[in-house]
Formats: sequence, C-alpha cells, structure tokens
Amino acid sequence: MSGFDYDLMRANLNIPGAYRPEAIVALGYPGKKEDLPQELQERELVSIREKLATFISEGEFKF
Repeated sequence: MSGFDYDLMRANLNIPGAYRPEAIVALGYPGKKEDLPQELQERELVSIREKLATFISEGEFKF
C-alpha cells in the first residue's frame, strides 16, 4: 500500500527506534471452504504456510 505516514505509524504503534517500518499491508481473514464455488473447493488445499501470528502483529509493536 502507498500513502501512509511512516512517522505516524511509528508513533501510534509504539515501534522502537531500532526498527524501521518498510511497508503496510491490508489483510483479511480466511474464508470457509464451503463458501467457495464447487470448482474452487476442489482445488482448495490445506495451507502449509507459517501462521501469520509468527510474523504479523495487530495494534502496538509486540516483537
């Protein structure tokens, strides 16, 4: 995303000076497989990706 204020983000999220915000991303929540059309349900696989909570936090800086 573009058009965000780095300094405001640092202040509002209490990001320590040793860290530098590089990007901001809008994320949604995973949907239900059964809400997909049948043809997409058949292609849907279980995700083996790292859980978002291991590298993304919501709200103030928590790492």
